[in-house]
Amino acid sequence: MGSFAYTCRSPVNTHRALESVAGRKLSQKGIMKKRVLVVDDEPHLLEALRFKLEGAGYEVLAEADGKDALDLVKAERPDLVVIDLHLPTMNGDEVCREMKSDDALKSIPVILFTATGAAEIEEKAAKAGSDAYLVKPFEHEVLLTKMRELIG
Repeated sequence: MGSFAYTCRSPVNTHRALESVAGRKLSQKGIMKKRVLVVDDEPHLLEALRFKLEGAGYEVLAEADGKDALDLVKAERPDLVVIDLHLPTMNGDEVCREMKSDDALKSIPVILFTATGAAEIEEKAAKAGSDAYLVKPFEHEVLLTKMRELIG
């Protein structure tokens, strides 16, 4: 593997160069942002979560379909996945189970959520190997607290 050298006098351009090399977003302080994949088939909830998480300093990837989410996890390797239980093509617990059975993906924390009830999500989350679960509706601060526990 070859070495990479880049010289630039402008801090803005240095940020952009580092960002493009790493493929990750940098915060204002030059710290690499944690990348979170949020998966929900309800567009308004997906956008609300994106807004809140970006405001909290996370880089957000979004998807509305379970199979597409799994493909994105394999391609992008997010730091955390926040996923709805009930999704088109592949449910969130199935995505989680696939991730946890893959040596390259099993260390990525997964938070499952659903509106169908605590008993269902608790059982499915445990069977799938998820790291946490939430029942909708939930306060964004509850999600952020759980995320900080899992990835900082």
